[in-house]
This record gives sequence, C-alpha cells and structure tokens, in this order.
Amino acid sequence: MLEDFGKILASWQVPEYDEHERSMFWYIGFGALGLGLIIYAIATANYLFALIIVLAAVIIYFQHRGTATRVDFLVTGKGIKVGNREYSYRDLKQFWILYNPPLVKKLYFSFQSSLTPRLMIPLRNQNPLKVREILLSFLGEDLEKEEEPLSEVFAKWTKL
Repeated sequence: MLEDFGKILASWQVPEYDEHERSMFWYIGFGALGLGLIIYAIATANYLFALIIVLAAVIIYFQHRGTATRVDFLVTGKGIKVGNREYSYRDLKQFWILYNPPLVKKLYFSFQSSLTPRLMIPLRNQNPLKVREILLSFLGEDLEKEEEPLSEVFAKWTKL
C-alpha cells in the first residue's frame, strides 16, 4: 500500500527495461553466433547449453516484439518504489548518480544483501542535485563510482 510507504518526495516514470534499436545486421550477426553456439553445444553433447541459447533467443525475440511499459518510480520517506516493488531504506546500502548528459543520466542503488543486484533507474529529465539532496537524508552516497558498470556498457554496446 502506497499510503503505508511514506510521503512521496520525488517521482517520475521509467521504462521497465532499456529498449534498443537493432538493425537487420544485428539480427543476422547474433543469429549466426547463436546458431554456431548451438552447433557447438550439440557437437560436444552439451544439450543444456543449447537449450539456454535457444531460450535466450526466444526471450530477445519476444522482448523486441513488445514495447517497454512505463512504471512509476517513487522516492518516499520510508524507501523507494519501482512499479509494484517496494524497497525500504534499511534494505538499501547506498546510492550514486552518474550524470554526463546526454549519454548517461542514471541513479544507482546497492543493497545490503550482496546477493541482490544493483538497481539502476534512469534519471530522465530529473534534476540530479534535487534527487541527491532527498536521498542523502536517508542513505549514504558512494562518491567513488564515476563510470557505468562494465556489464551495462557491454549491454549497451551489444544492444542486449
């Protein structure tokens, strides 16, 4: 319940996932790579790997067919909310902002549990100084992070 999650201090809408414009060359290249990996997996009797490659291809196909829905992102007095998921400040470890427009405008959260992956929220047209000021009231800021994580750079480069 939103009423139970504190007063809304900032809010904006974010896409559920990053959408990439992929050319026909991208599909041919990754299709050939996938087919090569499936042939290799079958030749080495690694059928589970072949199944994983097929599943990845199906996921990419269905993801491309649809459009990312927009979900509400809220910063409240008790935590943050992304769509229907609520994260209490006690579950969050720290935040950091990477702001280098127009290329990078992102807000990151790390969690107390090392098993939970970091959460990235696009800042869109939000004022990063205002968002930072609000979050500093509740969380520590990681000032050492100045670059996008390698996994996100790779995903952006390969359009995955």
